[in-house]
Amino acid sequence: KLDSLGLKKYYEDSKNEYMWKKRVDSDIISSTDESITIKVQELLNKGLEISYIKEQLNTDGKVNIIVTSGVFEIDQNELPKNFVAKEGVSEIYKRDNSSIVVNVKEIINPTIKEFDEVRGVVISNYQSEIEKKWMKSLRKKYNVEVNKKSLKKVKKELNR
Repeated sequence: KLDSLGLKKYYEDSKNEYMWKKRVDSDIISSTDESITIKVQELLNKGLEISYIKEQLNTDGKVNIIVTSGVFEIDQNELPKNFVAKEGVSEIYKRDNSSIVVNVKEIINPTIKEFDEVRGVVISNYQSEIEKKWMKSLRKKYNVEVNKKSLKKVKKELNR
């Protein structure tokens, strides 16, 4: 954790293991009323902004649509099953009792994650790598002998 140079080197040597899958920058709009989802799809196809659509359809204190915006990996739960990634407004998908339409603003091809995005995973992997090397060096340096009498005694105690 404190070996920042070692961490950076480890990341640089293994950064191809830290890849984003194909992603989409999109707005995911869902409603329990399919007619409202159809209306959302029509408004998106006209080029209207999601904030305007949300304002128009969530009226009188009633939430008719839920909008989730962001960058999502293709297999993330936020996206509907069997989602086809292509720019523009999607077909309407069904999930449980909701209808979902996705407005894909951009498709982002797989890329290597930046160090800051995977720092925790890199630290964990680096520590495991150091531990493996250390154990290997200890095995080279020292001969392991098992005291069978003591092992038998410990096993007997554990089985009580």
